Amino acid sequence: IYYGLAQVYVTMRDFEQCDYYYNLAGESYDSMLPYEKYIYLNNRGTSYYYREDYQTAIKYFQKVIDLVEGYADMSFELNLGRLSDCFLQRNEADSAAKYLDLCEPFFKEIGSTTALYYIDTQKIELALLQKDFQEARRLLSESVVPPGIDPDMVHIRNKYLQQFYEETGNYKRAYHYLQRNNQLDDSIRNERVRMRTADLTLRYQQDSTLIAHRVLLQEQKNK
Repeated sequence: IYYGLAQVYVTMRDFEQCDYYYNLAGESYDSMLPYEKYIYLNNRGTSYYYREDYQTAIKYFQKVIDLVEGYADMSFELNLGRLSDCFLQRNEADSAAKYLDLCEPFFKEIGSTTALYYIDTQKIELALLQKDFQEARRLLSESVVPPGIDPDMVHIRNKYLQQFYEETGNYKRAYHYLQRNNQLDDSIRNERVRMRTADLTLRYQQDSTLIAHRVLLQEQKNK
């Protein structure tokens, strides 16, 4: 329940409440089952990715890999832990290429369209880091966007596309992806404002209900 609440607050980008609940969950880490430990570590690492604290995120994702390497039935979780593009964000192209090479065959074998979309996104950024614009163009020409992709992944892809077109001098296309991300930002921001409002309203209602109960109990005691 604690790390479930923490993940909700990650979605809302309320990192203060996120850390509060992750810290509570972490107190029970030693008694968690392996899969529960995986969820805790992976989601907590993701929270630092969204804060752009990539070094801390890498530490958590490395803990994921260390944890699941010992379990034969956790191949999916192992390769998911290798998917992080934190190394790209830190301009560490060699490390990024290493982990992409390790995890891509697995996701191709199981046909995970979401993971392969994310891998393609990272390979585009890797090509940009290496100034290999021909490879970036090839990846873009072959890339397919499957339906139902998480908006955060689309946002990452659009950011890299904007960077690609800026670096290749196609400013019209760069502006196009900038506009698309601005629209996506507005949509996501509006949804988060709605979620935060609902969260605050719920807390207020709970507080009001608690106060009303206390008043009622006091009245009964007085009687």
